[in-house]
Amino acid sequence: MKEKKRPNNPYQLTINQHTLPLRSIARFCHENQAVKVKLNNKEKFIDLRPDNPLFCAKRIWDQRAETTISKDIESSFQNLADKINSRAILTLTSEAHSIVTHMYLLWKYKCKLLSHPINDIQLNIIAPERKISAHSQELLEKHGIIHIKSNGKIPGQAIAGITIQRGLDIELDLGADRFEWGIINTPKGIEFLVPDASINQTIMPISPNIFLIAGLTDCELSAHDVGIINRISILESNRYWFARNPNRCLTLQRCNPWA
Repeated sequence: MKEKKRPNNPYQLTINQHTLPLRSIARFCHENQAVKVKLNNKEKFIDLRPDNPLFCAKRIWDQRAETTISKDIESSFQNLADKINSRAILTLTSEAHSIVTHMYLLWKYKCKLLSHPINDIQLNIIAPERKISAHSQELLEKHGIIHIKSNGKIPGQAIAGITIQRGLDIELDLGADRFEWGIINTPKGIEFLVPDASINQTIMPISPNIFLIAGLTDCELSAHDVGIINRISILESNRYWFARNPNRCLTLQRCNPWA
C-alpha cells in the first residue's frame, strides 16, 4: 500500500517521481513551455508542462532510488544530452555509450514499475520488536535505510528501489554494457515523438530532431524511416505519447513497421 507522507513532507521525500527526466521532456517544449500530449484513450492533444503529474509515478520507488541510484545517472546523461543537442558532440565515445545505456535502463525499469507497482511484502514474523513512528520511517528512508513496518511488512517502495538497481546490474551483465548508440537526426521539417515508455525499443530522446538509437551509426534518417520509428513508439506507448509539434511527426499509420 502506498502511504501518504506526513503534512509538509518535512524530509522532502519525492512524491511525483519522473520516469523520463523533466529536463528530457523540457527539450520537446514548444513556445508555451509545454509539450503536446496525446492520451491513448482520447482524440485531442493537450498541452502539459514537463512537471505535470502525468509524467510521473507517485511514490512507486523509495527515496534512495530517486536520489542515490538515479541522480548520478541522470546528471551524467543530461550533461551529455546538452552537448549533443548543441552539436558540440557529433559522435559518442565509449564512456558516452555507457552513460546513455545506464540512462536507458533506468528509464526502462522505472516504466516497468509504473505499470506493475510492487506491493508491501509480508515477512514471516509475528511482529517487529518495536513500532516505528511515521516520523522515524521517513527519516530512515531519507537516509537510505530499509525498515520493517509495524505490521511486519517491508514497504513496496523499498523493494522497487532494489529492483531498479538489480535490474540495471543484470542487464549490464547480460550484455547491455556493449550497446553502441548512434546520434540520429531527422530531415528538415520532420520531428520525433516520445512514447511514455520504451521497454523493447532501444531509444533515448534528446530533442525533436535528435534521438539516440542503439545499433545504428550516426546518420540523418529519411522521412520514411523517422515515420517508422514514430509509429513503433506509438504502438509501444502505454498511456500517452508527446511531441513538440505533432504535425511534423510522420507516423505511417498504414504501414507495418515490423515488415
